[in-house]
Amino acid sequence: MLTPLIVVNTAIIIGLVYLDTQGNLLLGMLILTFILSVLPVIIVHTQYYIANRGASLIIDTDKKILMYSSKIKQYEYSFDDIQFLYHYVSYGGGSGWYTFDEYRFFKIVFNDNKEIIITCLMMNDIKHTLEKLLGKVAEKKPSIIAFIR
Repeated sequence: MLTPLIVVNTAIIIGLVYLDTQGNLLLGMLILTFILSVLPVIIVHTQYYIANRGASLIIDTDKKILMYSSKIKQYEYSFDDIQFLYHYVSYGGGSGWYTFDEYRFFKIVFNDNKEIIITCLMMNDIKHTLEKLLGKVAEKKPSIIAFIR
C-alpha cells in the first residue's frame, strides 16, 4: 500500500535536488508534496489501521455466513442479512498515479442497521475479492480520498 508513496516522493525529491540551486524551490515543493501526497496517506493508513486493528473476518462461502470479531463487536450474519454493501474508493482507483488511490474500504450494513467496515489493510485485493465472496455487488462511492466517515 505504501509503495506509490515511497516511489513518487523519492522521484520528486531526487528531481528537485538536481533542478534546484538555491533551495527555495526544493523546500516549497517538499511542503506541497507533504500536504498533497504524504499527509493524506498517513491519515488514511492510520484510520484504516485503527478501524480493523485486532479484528478478524471469516467468510464461510459454503454456509453463506460472515463472522466479524473485534474488541468491541462480535457479529455473525447470513449473507442474506446484508442490507447494503458500499465500496468507498479514492479517485484514480488503482492508477498508481496518486499515493492514496489504492486505499479503499467496504461498509457492510445489515438488516438490523449494525455495520462493519472492512478496509484494504484487512483483506488482500479487497476490490476483486469481497464482492465475489459475498456474491453481492457493492454500490461504489468514489471520493477524492477514501477517508472513513
